[in-house]
Amino acid sequence: MMRNLFVIHSQAQLILSVGLVTGRFLNQDNHLILFTDFAIEDGMKSKLKEIFNKVAFLTGIFPAINRGWKAKITRYPEDIRMLKKFMDLPYDKVFEVCDGNLPEIYILKNAFRLNNAVEMIWLEDGSYPYYLNIHEVDGLNSNIFTRSLRKIVFKHMFRLGSYYNFEGNFMGSNVNFKQRYLTFAGCEREIFRSKEIVQIDHREYRNGVKVLYDNTSLNIDRNAVILVLDKLDVYTELENIKLLVNEISALAKKSHRKLYYKLHPREENGLEELGSFAALDKNLGIEHYYSNLENNNILVLGVKSTGLQSAILFGFKTVSVAKLAGEKDNELFKFFEDIGVLLPKSLDELVEIMGK
Repeated sequence: MMRNLFVIHSQAQLILSVGLVTGRFLNQDNHLILFTDFAIEDGMKSKLKEIFNKVAFLTGIFPAINRGWKAKITRYPEDIRMLKKFMDLPYDKVFEVCDGNLPEIYILKNAFRLNNAVEMIWLEDGSYPYYLNIHEVDGLNSNIFTRSLRKIVFKHMFRLGSYYNFEGNFMGSNVNFKQRYLTFAGCEREIFRSKEIVQIDHREYRNGVKVLYDNTSLNIDRNAVILVLDKLDVYTELENIKLLVNEISALAKKSHRKLYYKLHPREENGLEELGSFAALDKNLGIEHYYSNLENNNILVLGVKSTGLQSAILFGFKTVSVAKLAGEKDNELFKFFEDIGVLLPKSLDELVEIMGK
């Protein structure tokens, strides 16, 4: 029997993993290592233990106190001890996302030790292969000096050797990866085209959502407007976002559509301007709501959230106000245009879209 290992961090990555193990990898021996970068409840942990044959939960970067490099270095020895114990069988495929972290590099090395024919694969991380929606470098990866120090520590002191080897300074650049699995194959940034791209079927994606999240009846209007927010610190001009939220609130009232908003799962702040909106549970993936609102006349609004690309996969009318918010990223604009996200250039265009 084929054996696969998924090493992931977020709810978006969980959806992809569950879609794959209940799709093309059904009836194989599927293992999961989850670094919890979001608030996870016991019910979700139990469900994952039912879906995967073997599961390990490790500390991630949520809450923010776990994010600093000092906290990571402190827990790395325990992580590696747990990983060595967990990885007691050879794998045919290993899927990773955050391939620059020490535990993940160790996983690649250990997977090769167990099976020198193992396939090492990068799994899509939300919008990252299509456009940048994060501050890309921080901690020990923030400048040339600290990157050199990091290389000495990881490659030589921790004896990771050739597994600490990258074709660039971006996630998914580990040279040991032979493939990259993406939901929008063909729309990826140029730097991701150096490896074979494998399409994750959109039906697998939607099935991953349905399996992961319960089918529930939601008390949400059929013609609702849902504002999906990024983590607030990624916005170029937060003041523009605040103004736009007020504008959207006024426009929704004119078109008699009820407003809802969804914060990023790791968001620890908020916006006073959201007072007229109803809050959706930030700890649930927005895909949970999409899955239970199919065939409704929902309008999904956002700036550059991953929730916009997943809204397209569920067939909702989807709008990015990135241009109105002052974003300048042409890769962002091209990707949204390619997949069918509407990009109004003026408030008048937004008024017209929301009125339909």
